[in-house]
Amino acid sequence: MDRRVDAHMRNRAGIFKLPAFSLIYTMLFTRKIAVYTCAAALALWVFVCYNPFALWFQNDDFSHLLLSKQGVFFQKNSFRPICDLSVMADYFVWGKYAAGYHITNLFLHVICTVLVYFLSKHLFLLHCPYLQQPVFALTAAVLFFVYPFHGEAVFWILGRSGILGAIFSVVFLLFFLKGGTSAFYAVAGLAAWGAALLTYESCWVLPLVAAVLAKPLGEKTVLQQLKPYLGVTILFVVYLAARVFINGGLVGNYEGANFLQFNAAVLASNYFKLLAMGFVAYTDSPMALQAGFFVCFMVFIFLFYRFFSSWAFKLGCCVFISLLPYLSLGIDTHGTEGERFLYLPSIFTVLCTVAILGRLKKQYFFYGAAGGLAILYAVQLYVTAVNYRFAGKLVQQTLSALANAPEGRDINVEGLPKSQHGALMLASGLQDGQFFYSGNPKIGRVNIKSWRYELRPLQVPYNTVLLPAQPGLPTMRFVFTDSALVIYR
Repeated sequence: MDRRVDAHMRNRAGIFKLPAFSLIYTMLFTRKIAVYTCAAALALWVFVCYNPFALWFQNDDFSHLLLSKQGVFFQKNSFRPICDLSVMADYFVWGKYAAGYHITNLFLHVICTVLVYFLSKHLFLLHCPYLQQPVFALTAAVLFFVYPFHGEAVFWILGRSGILGAIFSVVFLLFFLKGGTSAFYAVAGLAAWGAALLTYESCWVLPLVAAVLAKPLGEKTVLQQLKPYLGVTILFVVYLAARVFINGGLVGNYEGANFLQFNAAVLASNYFKLLAMGFVAYTDSPMALQAGFFVCFMVFIFLFYRFFSSWAFKLGCCVFISLLPYLSLGIDTHGTEGERFLYLPSIFTVLCTVAILGRLKKQYFFYGAAGGLAILYAVQLYVTAVNYRFAGKLVQQTLSALANAPEGRDINVEGLPKSQHGALMLASGLQDGQFFYSGNPKIGRVNIKSWRYELRPLQVPYNTVLLPAQPGLPTMRFVFTDSALVIYR
């Protein structure tokens, strides 16, 4: 009996010696191949979510595109010339082809994901002996790529400011953390720091982040340890002076009112919301948001305590520091508006997550936890993608109706929708959008009589209904209802 069993096992093993079966066995059961295959499948799914051809222009896009067409920098009293330059370049390449701009956004997001991989690899090699294998850096990059709260930064054309700022910020950290070994790294780090300053205000806290992540310099004196920050400080002072000279102040009322008035209650509330939205999806119920955040945060704290390391603590500090520039603006807990503020902090969130999960004793526990988290992220990202696709289609539908309006007729707009679960539609820029879309202001004035309540989402699909004009009214009426744009002609 034993001889027959041994013969059967030998025959079975012989089958797997054949090239075809050996390849299949290797692909299915070799751990690294399985991990990379799952990561590639997940990336493909996310590319489907990010599909640039399903998106269109939204909200402020039209106003900035018209300014970019004229070659205007420092648009709308902002100080982001590199971001303005990127939109200008896109305009001269793509014109009115909306998908082209979204292709650029996706390309920039991919670049940032690759940089996150290299930053993760460098930091893990520098500080974490238990995260030396490349798979941990790859996991951090995958989690960053599928992170569901990147919707506004990737799906909205003007949201790219957050992506560009993060790209230059990561490049700065990569060079700065190596600055003590080479003059080239020091100069390249300063160049990246200057580019980040000219792109997005999120980078203002980078010196603090770099100080937390930097490796101690041994027996060097305090002055020697502060020497790398001298050039960073000088460049920052020059930037602030230029900002005051061009814009007339450090911050405007829109982005800094609560800072200027030091509204402590609002700042604290915004900080909690920003932190909460980094863990749980938006909801119409404040109690549900608080409960969801509490559960997620307590699980995070438990894992942090269970697998505590000084490195995970440092990364957690970077998350808290990187949220500081956005305290005045906060984030919409009922939708995705403001998610671009989470783009840079999310880098440290995923790094901290991998640092904690990497402490799990069994490696398959790590793969299971990280894989489950990535799938959850991908599902949430798809929901956000659907909202942005719908928002773009409604903007296109509205501008198409305006373009077909009779020449010279004024139009009254009632119940104009601002957003769909935070995916901005026409909160501003309607008149500019009409001019950009048609190329000729054929109609008269577009008068916005009322706005739609943002917490009441529109129904999908959204139709256009044409009705006869009401007698005695010299203007057309565009009325947005729950399910249709009603046009009284």
